[in-house]
Order: sequence, then C-alpha cells, then structure tokens
Amino acid sequence: WLTRLVKPWGWQAIATHSVGEAMAALKGAKPDVLIIDLFIANETAADLIKRMSALPQLANVPSILTTSASDSEIDQVLGSHDMPILRKPVDA
Repeated sequence: WLTRLVKPWGWQAIATHSVGEAMAALKGAKPDVLIIDLFIANETAADLIKRMSALPQLANVPSILTTSASDSEIDQVLGSHDMPILRKPVDA
C-alpha cells in the first residue's frame, strides 16, 4: 500500500517482506527515511534495526514504525525507543 500511496508525489518506496530482503535492498542505498513494520515475517523491527545500526550509512537514517500492535506489544519488542509510530490501518 505504501508504494501506491507515495507514487503520486514522485517518491519511490521499495517494499520488502523480510529482514534479509530489506538488508539486500538497502545495500548501497541512501534512503531518506525508512518505514518499518513491527513484525516482519518471522522477525521484528528490532532485528532489522540491530542489523542496520551495524552499517554506518544506515545507522542514522530516520525510521517510522508502522503497526497495529498495542503500546505494550511495541515496548515488548523494541524496549525503549523514540521512533514515531504510524498506526494501522492507514486510510490511503
């Protein structure tokens, strides 16, 4: 849904379905922002964030969390965090 949402503004979004796909898509990329779902296949946003933080070019990219999870579920997965949250469902 995100790729369709941003297209009218001339922006590009690349959708991935696993942490491995996301890391492959990010290899050599310089994204302006990342929108990360809390749960990614059998992994979580925390797994992706941990792998990204090991790469200097991705460590400081702004990220937005998207989820339908409750605040307590988010805290269980991410612990303390300062990511803005885009709540699902999103009307596009």
